[in-house]
Amino acid sequence: MGIWHKGHGTNRKNDFLKGVFPGWAQIYSEKRLGGSFSTDSLVEVLLSTLVLTVALSIPFIFGFLWLLKTFARQLVFSCLPFFILVPAFLDVFWFVACLLSSECQESFSRTGQISLFIFIAILCGIFAWIIYSNRDHIELTIRMMQASAQALFSNWMLLIVLPGLSLVFFVYLGPFVVLLIYGYMNGEIVGTPGTYCQGESATDCCTWSVGKWVPLYYIVTIFTVLWSILLMTQVQVYIISSTIAQWYFAMSKTKVTGRIWCSFKNVFGPSFGTVTFSGLIVSFVSMIRALLDSTSVDDQQGFFATMLQRFVRFTLVSIEFLNRFTISFAAITGESYCHSARLSYELLKRNLLSPVLLEVISTQLLTGMAFILTVVYAIVVLIILKAGMSLGSVAYYVTALAWFLLFVMFLLFCQVLNNTIDTLYICYAIDKDSGNFPTMEVLDIYTMLPVSRDQSRALVAQQV
Repeated sequence: MGIWHKGHGTNRKNDFLKGVFPGWAQIYSEKRLGGSFSTDSLVEVLLSTLVLTVALSIPFIFGFLWLLKTFARQLVFSCLPFFILVPAFLDVFWFVACLLSSECQESFSRTGQISLFIFIAILCGIFAWIIYSNRDHIELTIRMMQASAQALFSNWMLLIVLPGLSLVFFVYLGPFVVLLIYGYMNGEIVGTPGTYCQGESATDCCTWSVGKWVPLYYIVTIFTVLWSILLMTQVQVYIISSTIAQWYFAMSKTKVTGRIWCSFKNVFGPSFGTVTFSGLIVSFVSMIRALLDSTSVDDQQGFFATMLQRFVRFTLVSIEFLNRFTISFAAITGESYCHSARLSYELLKRNLLSPVLLEVISTQLLTGMAFILTVVYAIVVLIILKAGMSLGSVAYYVTALAWFLLFVMFLLFCQVLNNTIDTLYICYAIDKDSGNFPTMEVLDIYTMLPVSRDQSRALVAQQV
């Protein structure tokens, strides 16, 4: 047997770290030598952590998808208490910390502290009551999330195709940026009227004046870029809806690549006008919302101006919601935009707007679960950075950036899963209207869907 030297083991450890994470290896070596950390070392460890986070996000997302497919109920009910316990804990922690702090006692009266503590506690109680009163909708949401996870798991290539489509789109936006810069460079230096400058101060009297055509060109180009961005969003929703609908109605008769390729041919073929018009509508909605955000309502404008602004915002949200279901309908049925919009409105009316509640609950649940899982990852990263390296307070910044990056990746995945939920809801509603019950699992979900007044009257008439 050979003799294993301590220095040899250290060299092997450093070689491994240098091969995988060079920044971590350099900081580890500097720590052992008692040296100070350089800026390059901190940048390298930051980049290494972010690259590792991006690499781990892929198995994390697929693992989260598998958990939703297999243990959706357990996962949701294990995360639901945190929606109440976390704000309640922060409320108690803040109240106790304020009692122990002399500065807080001086700046915040005891009556105000108790009032704020009671107010937050009441909000936690109201939120608990909302969860309990909507337990039926939560049960429906869990079933829909589990079915959507199964659908997305069976069409897993969507999670690869959609990011690739986004990269192609960013390449498409490159020439627009170049043209905007080129348009700004078409101008000349002019002097400011009514001023006289000499020497070094002459530059203060000169400004860059662009050509007369540049402002109009900027408006047209920026609107085109905005339209293109929202068009690509509608294309992705169409591809998701079309692929999931083919999987639902065909039940694995075609391969996943064939379903996605068929969706691409439809969205860039017969249905391209539909998604283009949808992107145009969302573009106008976004511009109106940006105009409302830039125009603040003053107290002098009165109650009417405030209510008008709230009504316009509610109308914009309703248009966006109806537009998303319209694109899903168009992807499923192949109908035109106007006809799909009418079908979407009838669906929402027949089902008592339950897709709205389903959308809100599923979004909140998925966002909450993603937040909890990413926080657990951030805690692990912080423990590793604190235990293996003397980064000091920098470790918190590195951990925060790693958490934010992973949380954004999970939010993008949750958006795809939400679109899948909307598509399956439409598929279930279509089968419910036609009386088709393909499987017992689908029948169980049918029985949980709400019944409109017209349908309930028809059922009562049949029973009588």
